[in-house]
Amino acid sequence: MQQVMAIFAAVLLVALAVAVKLGNDDAPPAVSLVQTSTIQSAPQTVNVLKAAPRSVKKIAASTTVSVVSSSAPSLEVSTTSTSTAIVAAAPVVIGGGGGGSASPPAPALAPASEPAPPPVVVSEPARILWTVGVLVLDGVDIAGKVDAPLQEAIAFVERFSRFRVSYNVAVSSLPHGYTHYDCDQGPQACVVVNYYDVDSGVVASLPTADSYILFWNASGSTPLQAGSAWGVANGIPKEGTQRPYATIPADPWWYNNQPFEGFNQRSAQIIAHELINTINAKLEVAPYSCASLTGTPGDPADKYESDRLKKLTDECYDKLQ
Repeated sequence: MQQVMAIFAAVLLVALAVAVKLGNDDAPPAVSLVQTSTIQSAPQTVNVLKAAPRSVKKIAASTTVSVVSSSAPSLEVSTTSTSTAIVAAAPVVIGGGGGGSASPPAPALAPASEPAPPPVVVSEPARILWTVGVLVLDGVDIAGKVDAPLQEAIAFVERFSRFRVSYNVAVSSLPHGYTHYDCDQGPQACVVVNYYDVDSGVVASLPTADSYILFWNASGSTPLQAGSAWGVANGIPKEGTQRPYATIPADPWWYNNQPFEGFNQRSAQIIAHELINTINAKLEVAPYSCASLTGTPGDPADKYESDRLKKLTDECYDKLQ
C-alpha cells in the first residue's frame, strides 16, 4: 500500500511540473522599460498627430512625414498599416534637400497693400477776365492788321499773366481828326488820333470794356509814336468811369508781320506793349494801387514785356476779382 501511494505521488508531481511548463510557454514577453519610457515621455507627439497642422496633409499608410514644432523636439513619424513607432530625430527644415516628404507650409499671405493715395490735383489760379474794345478807322485791314497781330498779342499776355482776354471790334467809316504834337520833325509835325478826335456818337456806341484800342492810318502824316496809351485820367468815359485806351497807326512801315525780338509779327509786339500799358494804367491807380509794370530797358521785346507781366502779384489779382 505504501508503494502504491508513493507511485501516485510521483505521478502527481510529474503532472504538476508539466502543467507549469505549459503555462509558461503561453505568457506574453515582458515590456521593455526603455519602450515604456519612450512612449510616456512624448505625449506632445501624440497630440501633434491628433491635431495635425494645416501645413500637413492627411497621412497615408507607409508614408514618412517630418514635422517641426516650435514647442517640442522635431519628431520623425513613420506610419504603417499595422503599428506606429515614435523615435527622436534631428530638426528638419521642411522643403530642404534630404528632408521628409511633407507638403510645405502654406505660403504667408502678403500684407494687404495700402490704397494708393489720391492724385494731387494742382488747380490753376483763377483767371481774370479782361475785355478790350477795338475801334477800326480809315478802312484798316481787319484780318491782316487787327485780328492776326491782336490774337498773338493776347496769347502772349495770357501766357505770362492770369488774364483771360477777349475783344470786340467796331468799325467806323466817318472822318476823324488828328491831334498834332511837337516832335523831331518840327513843331506840331507829328500826329495821333485820340478818342476825342473821333465822332462822339461813334465813341458813345462802343461797348463797355476794361480798355480800348484805336487802329487808324496816318495817311502821309508822321505818327508821333508806334503806339500811344492814355491812362484812366484821360480815358474814354464809359458808365461814369474813365477807361484807359491805346491808339496805334496801322500804315507806317514798322507796323508789319515780320518777326521781331521773340514775336512772330512786329505788329503783335506793338499791340502787346500798348495792351500791357493799358492794363498797367488801370491797376496802378485807386482802388487797385498795384505796382507799376516795368521792364529792363534794352532787353529783347519778349523778355521786356513778359517781365512786366510778372510784376503782377496775387494780391493785385485778388483786387480784380
